[in-house]
Amino acid sequence: MKIQVPDILEQVVVLSRHGIRSPLPQTKALLETITTHQWMPWQVKSGYLTQKGGLLEAYFGAYFRQWLDQRQLITLGQAISGQDVFVYSNSLQRTVATAQYFSTGAFAGEDVTVKHRYPIERMDPIFNPQIRDSRQEILMQIQQDIASQAGISESIERLNDELHSAYQIIEKILNYSASDYRQKHGYEQFIHIPTSLSVISKEQPDIYGPINIATAVADAFILQYYEGVPESQIAWGNIQSQEEWKQLADIKNRYMDILFQSPFTATHLAMPLMHAIDGLFNSGNVPSKFTFLVGHDSNIASLLTALKFSSYQLPGQLESTPIGGKVVLQRWRDSKTQQVYFKAEYIYQTMQQIRQAEVLDLQNPPHSVNLLLSGVSESIPGFYHWQDFTHRLKQTLQPLDEKVAFA
Repeated sequence: MKIQVPDILEQVVVLSRHGIRSPLPQTKALLETITTHQWMPWQVKSGYLTQKGGLLEAYFGAYFRQWLDQRQLITLGQAISGQDVFVYSNSLQRTVATAQYFSTGAFAGEDVTVKHRYPIERMDPIFNPQIRDSRQEILMQIQQDIASQAGISESIERLNDELHSAYQIIEKILNYSASDYRQKHGYEQFIHIPTSLSVISKEQPDIYGPINIATAVADAFILQYYEGVPESQIAWGNIQSQEEWKQLADIKNRYMDILFQSPFTATHLAMPLMHAIDGLFNSGNVPSKFTFLVGHDSNIASLLTALKFSSYQLPGQLESTPIGGKVVLQRWRDSKTQQVYFKAEYIYQTMQQIRQAEVLDLQNPPHSVNLLLSGVSESIPGFYHWQDFTHRLKQTLQPLDEKVAFA
């Protein structure tokens, strides 16, 4: 018997990570001291979206325009209004530019405005993964939550034992033993660099030490790969195998997992974003058919953890929250029964699609993986009853000190 799947797509909310950027400004000085090699120059300011990053987002936008047409939510040739589309980003250059390029690809010539709340380079509270509470018991709970996620309840240095072999690969690539950083501080190996957990109100939680340094280095190499740098020049030609690439990416993924996927911490950090998404789906106002939000990997990781989505794999990717990847939350209706359903997908480009700057369309689409709600049975494969999703969202929401609102 053929399973009847919902056939009317009513609303889509996309949470996207920004596209390819240059290394972040807060890590640039460190990167220059930790190796004897000369880092490649970037053609944009630190932390800014690159030209290729913009191109790929325009491709993604053009694909989504076809995706929306195929599902009859917004048909090709239909004039777009503010009631149809809402585009909003964090107020950093790389997020605003990502939203602009995506909109150009999807809605060129249409009356669609990219909105953001503040002047460029000021964080919007909706996307800011900072600790919002100064109470000691909350700070202690976050600290314990992160330590538990890392498996380091006895000593935070134990985390470095887990990653030691990956650190050694980075040390070799960098020629770390002859670096200015090594000469100045005297730490013979990454694993000897002191490690500390930072949990401070009004700041993002962080782990200082080998893991955040190694994450910055691995991030720089992965960005070079995405940008299309010749392989002989990526990491000065010192990455020897796919297994070494995997170990480098695993450092980034572990760092993300510890800081933004610890259950209590993720829920705390994602709370403003969850309130915003709840408002988009459940405000009682006439919703936009298609909402496109642009933030960061920390936003995606914390949101998926807070709403208790199951762990997932992204074939063709080494990053767990890849550059330009999009979490696509969907509201569907069955025209026969009028039952409403929820569906979530992670739509992303593989590493090869990014590196080759492949044009995206229905014949060469990005990859897609269904995201599953932990502890809830699918009513139809890939779909949940809408009330199961809204119940999960309402269960998770907690009051905020300030009202969350889009600009």
